[in-house]
Amino acid sequence: MRTTTTLIILGFSLCGCVTPQAIQQPTHAIDFAQFKTVSYAVHDNQQTEYGSSDEDRKYGKDTISLLGSMLGAKLTSQGYQVVDASMPHDLAIDVIVTEVKPGSGAARFWVGFGAGRADTEFDASFTDAHGVILTSFHGGRSFTGMEMNVSPFSGRSEISALAATRSVQQIHEFMHAGGIIAAKR
Repeated sequence: MRTTTTLIILGFSLCGCVTPQAIQQPTHAIDFAQFKTVSYAVHDNQQTEYGSSDEDRKYGKDTISLLGSMLGAKLTSQGYQVVDASMPHDLAIDVIVTEVKPGSGAARFWVGFGAGRADTEFDASFTDAHGVILTSFHGGRSFTGMEMNVSPFSGRSEISALAATRSVQQIHEFMHAGGIIAAKR
């Protein structure tokens, strides 16, 4: 009984995760330190899911903007020279946000179990100076209100910050791992 309860609690605490998945894996690890100049873009496309209201769309646009700002700051702190895409660069990072929804706080509170969750998902691709895609992956962040050390009553701005922070962290970890996502056993 104790083991079952522990597994159920663990399952609910992990339901806020969007596990990164490889879209295109390289044959060998990429040494991202070899690249000195990097351009990046964080944007939506016509298929991006926002939610149903104008407020949901504003939340989405604000989250995409925040993710872009944080990614630029992270790349700079890692020692890359961040340049505009129109300038010569060694590496281009293209982050297409495919879903960015604030969810429903009321559903998270009253229903729980993932109902009303906020979702941010993206596809990131890494291209060299010759236009060859080196690697790409899918990642993001879900917020169910059941996460540890986070208020279940978080507002949209806090949920947006959590999504952007986790997304940038996943991109950093992916680059640190050489563009490879290890298969789960």
